[in-house]
Amino acid sequence: MGPDGKVIPAINRHVKGSTPLQRKFRLFHRLVVFGAAVWYIVISLMATDAALDILKDQAHYDSGLIHFTSPLIAGYAGTSTIRKSPLVVDVLGDSTKPRNSGTLFLESESNSSFTQCSAVLAGHGVDIYTDEFLRWMFEVFQNKTAYNISLLDEVELVLPVVDCELSIIRGGSAAVARVNYLARYKNDTERVLLLPTSLSIQDYYITEQYERGAALLLSFAVVEDMATEDPIPHHFAIALDYPYEYKPDFEVCTFYEYTSEGFWSFETIPRDSFMRPPKPLLTARQLGFYLDKETSQVNQINFHWIPADDPATELANWTWRGDAVIRDNWAWVHIIHLFFAIDVMFQLSLLLFLVYRSILQKHFWIGDAFASISNALLYRGIYVIISNHVNGYWTLIEFCLALADHINGSSNVKYRPALVHADMLTIYLNIVSVLSYMVRERIDPIFVLVCFEIGFNSREAMTKLFPSLKQMLIDYSTTEATYGLVAVDDFLSKLSPMRLWTVHPIHQNVWPLITVTFVIIYSTILIILVYVFVRKLLRYRSPKSQTDINDISISRRQTSNLSLRDDADEPQLMQFETATGSVLKNRFGILSTYKNYTYVNGRRFASGDAIYCNGFVVANDKFIIATEDLMSLLIMKITRARFTNIYVYTIKEGRDVNQTARLVYPTTISWHDLAKVSVSPLS
Repeated sequence: MGPDGKVIPAINRHVKGSTPLQRKFRLFHRLVVFGAAVWYIVISLMATDAALDILKDQAHYDSGLIHFTSPLIAGYAGTSTIRKSPLVVDVLGDSTKPRNSGTLFLESESNSSFTQCSAVLAGHGVDIYTDEFLRWMFEVFQNKTAYNISLLDEVELVLPVVDCELSIIRGGSAAVARVNYLARYKNDTERVLLLPTSLSIQDYYITEQYERGAALLLSFAVVEDMATEDPIPHHFAIALDYPYEYKPDFEVCTFYEYTSEGFWSFETIPRDSFMRPPKPLLTARQLGFYLDKETSQVNQINFHWIPADDPATELANWTWRGDAVIRDNWAWVHIIHLFFAIDVMFQLSLLLFLVYRSILQKHFWIGDAFASISNALLYRGIYVIISNHVNGYWTLIEFCLALADHINGSSNVKYRPALVHADMLTIYLNIVSVLSYMVRERIDPIFVLVCFEIGFNSREAMTKLFPSLKQMLIDYSTTEATYGLVAVDDFLSKLSPMRLWTVHPIHQNVWPLITVTFVIIYSTILIILVYVFVRKLLRYRSPKSQTDINDISISRRQTSNLSLRDDADEPQLMQFETATGSVLKNRFGILSTYKNYTYVNGRRFASGDAIYCNGFVVANDKFIIATEDLMSLLIMKITRARFTNIYVYTIKEGRDVNQTARLVYPTTISWHDLAKVSVSPLS
């Protein structure tokens, strides 16, 4: 109520110098800001959901299929029996006689040789794809597994065949290998088989015995006729502790399933079940990294290959599948975003109620929905930094390594983007809010959110703007990947040419990585600084016009109309400002533009926008309550217990404000007063 007993609108519907189009645009802008605040809630809730998924160990993701093509061997195998294939008829001169030495390297559709091809020489498996090692491996697994796989007792090796066009040969590591063994039956030399054989050094786990280590998993298929429509048979064998033993001690395995985490599930079939009982085990080729302990904070992908049922696919494709597993026992720190979301939801509910109250008072007002977020940004940013410190910055490390890995041409690092999205947004808003106070300029929340989302969602593209920083990310990713290779001494290196790659601890200093990533994404703050500079420049070069001066003088003479003056013309503090300590012209942050003061009958009042954006509401024209205390006040009244100290300011003589705060008890403010909260202008 004003001095004349009339309701004073929180914001004038006919603001000086405004047109209907400008008023509609202002209303539309406030609605968009409300949507931005809702988007902030959505981001916070998505982060909470991601944190709960990780805590419940449900953060498992299918990283898709990886196809290693072997384009030559299927052509050499022909379309009928292997005995009639171009490999036997043309390359081997129609002879199935076993060769005592020599491995056939297929270099093109029409060219092959018995010397290592350039692809083998350029790869890490140069010592694997030798005639000596490949023949020795066949002999070992034939002798070790013939007790269960009778086929191996019935055949003899003709020669190993290597497809040099297999992509993993050139770009792969010494942990995996693929070779095709050409064999024939001893008692029927015209029956020829092709045994596509896959080898992989990987981790194994025997849960019941709390045992883990390295193992060589070997699988082979039996192809005799390329035209067969029946599923081709597959056999599996595993040699525990290889490559740290001279000779792999293979045991035949029964395959059960692929687990949800991407492991093979096997059970060994021992030669003597009395001396060596069957062992259920899990195995997979694991890549990834962890912080401090593998059981608490780890980001890994478990790889296994998928055997094919038809001969052509089995020969031409070696298809792998990866299942990403993310664990973080400290992910509970990110639930802090749930409390942020609840607080903003309460504040938006309050704002909607204020809008409803304004409609009842015959005028429409909608405040800046981002004001409550802006008021809390300083401590929220600090809370997020503290929570990340407690978490060991694990979430940021995952995110930064994923970015570096993807720029480096890989995609092995999976993560929950919702977590880092919420963290980086909160810190970004915190930085911009601090900058706004430093440059003394209110910065539009829509503009700030758009700048952040551009930086965050276009981070890979933005690395092109910073070539040196991009190279730092690539170098970091390349170096970090090499730590997956388990180092061995000279003695162990001579036992086998194959090596174990596995999950590894992060060895490098992570701060350069985090800093570079933040600089790239937060570089959009420069756009905000340019925006601030342009606004200040326009304000400096656009002094008040004569029309503005005339409007001010007219407003002083008018008795019923409302007008606004330039805030810079008001050096004297108002009662509301001195009582609450909120100097209206010093209120900056991520806020929409608004006027601090209104004039009624020549008297100056704090505007409704200024009251709300400074974090206060008026209860039934009696009390000034801080919005951050409203939830506590409601709980106090419901429980009828004063569990915390809440202070309010009372209003006297219409719009005047008492300079002494009043301690609130459960009965101090009635429900009736709380039902009539508003943002009526105050003196």
